Amino acid sequence: MRLLKKVVSFGNKKTKLFDFFLDLNRKLEEVKLFLANNPLDTYKAFELLRDAVENNHKLVMRLLLDDEQVDPNIEDDQSGDTVLMCAARNGDPSVVALLLADNRVNPTIEDELGCTALHIGA
Repeated sequence: MRLLKKVVSFGNKKTKLFDFFLDLNRKLEEVKLFLANNPLDTYKAFELLRDAVENNHKLVMRLLLDDEQVDPNIEDDQSGDTVLMCAARNGDPSVVALLLADNRVNPTIEDELGCTALHIGA
């Protein structure tokens, strides 16, 4: 939604719009290069994915989910939340759907209170 608002705010200024997308693409390429050259430990990968989920950065989410070293089912050390639980709590159905499209995401994991992402999102 933020990206759409940013795009709409450019109006007919095609050059600025192109530069915006070019800059976005460069940043994604930088992230891809970083991930390729810097193996992430399991929890750091979880933190990056959780931050992307909490901030509705779907492009970054896709990039991280495409990386085999990122486990989408890791639970937060303190709350026991998975990234799917974070997405359910934030209430953006498109973020939840993006996570559930990854067949590795397990929606039946329970947090410390015995709640799943479905309980949290209800």
